[in-house]
Amino acid sequence: APDAALGRCLGTQAINVLMGRMQNAIIARGYVTTRVLAEPQDLSRGTLALTLIPGRIRQIGFAPGTHPRATWWNAVPARPGDLLNVRDTEQALENFKRVPTAEADIQIMPAEGGNAKPGESDLQIQWKQGLPFRLALGLDDGGSRST
Repeated sequence: APDAALGRCLGTQAINVLMGRMQNAIIARGYVTTRVLAEPQDLSRGTLALTLIPGRIRQIGFAPGTHPRATWWNAVPARPGDLLNVRDTEQALENFKRVPTAEADIQIMPAEGGNAKPGESDLQIQWKQGLPFRLALGLDDGGSRST
């Protein structure tokens, strides 16, 4: 807990443990791409400053070869610019897999390119649908004299 560090002199190992606990608490809440960092600083004043890099969604798109009927705007509860929460990604995956003949996968990828900012990620969706219909055949022998 961060309160345990208040008023104490911390060494490198204790600072790493503190940062690890903070990082784990953030991940436990679903923010798997948010990071806690300690930048170089003068600790002689007795103050430790940590930097929080929020993990945000830069863009959401489909992988090459994805079925043309796929749309993400009504299946993904998050939007570009939102904090990336793994629970939103899991919900989106469930939404894509609702169609019985569909297969889906969502990759969280580091944002790349000149306009990418630290902490940003891209969601790449792979969605394939088999035949959009199913056939069921049933047999009922309830009217047979032998039953």
